[in-house]
Amino acid sequence: MCLHALTSVNYETYNTAILVHSMKTAFVLSGAYAAVIFLGCVFMKDRQKLDLWTPLMLWSLCLALFRCKLRIMKKIIEFRDVNSELLKKG
Repeated sequence: MCLHALTSVNYETYNTAILVHSMKTAFVLSGAYAAVIFLGCVFMKDRQKLDLWTPLMLWSLCLALFRCKLRIMKKIIEFRDVNSELLKKG
């Protein structure tokens, strides 16, 4: 492979092509998002409101307990590692 072939890339044209492609993708995704939101509002207009307070509180409680368990397990592992190093030295 020739070194000249590697260094002769026109970056202005290359970056412009990427920018145009990215803009097209962004506009398509933005349009699809707006359509989904609009159609979702139309579809959900006549539906009954959901009461999600209890499931969300249970979910939050489970996440908090899981986080505490992870923190405790981390401390136990650190304590075990420190004690095993001290026993090896002493």
